Amino acid sequence: DGTTTYLRPMPGAARMYPETDIPDIIIDASKVKVPKILTEQIADFAKKYSLPLELAKEAIEEPLFEELSARFKKINTRFIAESLITLPKEIKKREKKSVSEDILSVALPEILGQLEKGTIPKGAVYELLVDSAHGKNLDFTRFKKVDACEVEKVVNAVIKADPKA
Repeated sequence: DGTTTYLRPMPGAARMYPETDIPDIIIDASKVKVPKILTEQIADFAKKYSLPLELAKEAIEEPLFEELSARFKKINTRFIAESLITLPKEIKKREKKSVSEDILSVALPEILGQLEKGTIPKGAVYELLVDSAHGKNLDFTRFKKVDACEVEKVVNAVIKADPKA
């Protein structure tokens, strides 16, 4: 034949027998930390924030969610997740406008801050995000809560001005 070959093949995955001249390394199980699988992480995340699994799957990948949840403790975490994940999709579908990450990171904390103070209702969040997507400045005065006495005064004034109204 005239060729030369290694007496022992190089070590590797294809090798049939393990090295016999090197002692085994035994690893203590307490030193090995196996990370949780993704489904367990999502389940824990959903439980921690009281979210449905489908919403938790998307919220876990959204770094802004945990920041907003920690910042606005009076607001339901599910509402925060929907505002961050579901509302932008709905705006894109209905309004044909994309809500960018930049808009969300700037406008949403401001909107949620007003919601937490009680100056705007929950329903205004969608409209304010639409305004932000269109490049408009946030105008919270449009959604200012009005008490029943003020409404009654306005209605009475309209009726006085035009009794047929």
